[in-house]
Amino acid sequence: MRYKTKTLHLMDKSLINSRFREVVNLLLSRNLIKSKRELAEKLGVSSTKLSEILAERMNVSAEIIGKMFTLFPDIPLNVYFYALKTSGNTKERMIDELWEF
Repeated sequence: MRYKTKTLHLMDKSLINSRFREVVNLLLSRNLIKSKRELAEKLGVSSTKLSEILAERMNVSAEIIGKMFTLFPDIPLNVYFYALKTSGNTKERMIDELWEF
């Protein structure tokens, strides 16, 4: 039996923040959350703090990512911390591929 392998690379802080924003947008587009305000409430943070993170004025904390993992256990931690080395993929497709990992 042959297994599909993928190369993962640990991301730096700015890419983790970017990936967090992408995940939030994906959750919104797939109607897994109704609004950013709802997500902020579920995460136990103010909507202002979430807005600051999403606007790139504040870094996402490990605590918030941990809460995201608790709220959405079907999203593997790979999605937040690792990047696939592929070319020509859209961001959403890359996230979908990591979800399948």
